[in-house]
Amino acid sequence: MKIVLTYLDFKGICEPIRLVLAIAGIPFEDKRVSYDYVREHKHVLPFGQVPILEVEEDNGNKLIISQSNAILRYVGSLVFPPADDAKSSVRVDIMLEALADINKALIPAWYKNACGRNPATGLLFEETELNEQQQQGVLNCLNQTILPTKFKQIESEYIRSHSSFKFLCGDNITIADVLLYSIISGIKDEKKPYCDGILDTVFADCPNLLRISTQVAHMDQVHKWNETKNKS
Repeated sequence: MKIVLTYLDFKGICEPIRLVLAIAGIPFEDKRVSYDYVREHKHVLPFGQVPILEVEEDNGNKLIISQSNAILRYVGSLVFPPADDAKSSVRVDIMLEALADINKALIPAWYKNACGRNPATGLLFEETELNEQQQQGVLNCLNQTILPTKFKQIESEYIRSHSSFKFLCGDNITIADVLLYSIISGIKDEKKPYCDGILDTVFADCPNLLRISTQVAHMDQVHKWNETKNKS
């Protein structure tokens, strides 16, 4: 089986996908492209964007998957054992959706734009560009209220549902834990931050989330990936 994962040349929303494949030791081509590449190939990219995962099976069949969470779920199905029951499976989905809400909240800060990119052209909307005062207002809301609340809600859900578990959704690692680690470690990264201006105080009141993120960080495969791919 040949796997090609295409995304921009930074961690972003693709990093948990890369990490899951690295944890499993599954060889893949880590194809990193520019924004110009994406704009030039919008007409052939599913939904006109990256990441995309291309899988060529041994029998010659090809599969192209788009949308980051769909790709994450797919590679997770290759790597991690299936949930024992529907209740265990839905725990993972709950945490994935809660973490996806954090990424959605970051969009204005990522792009310094209220609406982000034009899906037809890939360019930022000029009429919704945020000025410096508005950008600071967005960061203030994210750092002081939005992100601390969302991280605390995930922490509370973990405590309410399964506080004895080693990881977010059980005693075995899942894609939800890898996504959590990617977000927390990215926010902590001062050299290549997940989002400029976001402070690591946003999860200061979430000891369980920090513990779980640290456990993922200490995995040999994750450490090796960071040393070889993400070393500054």
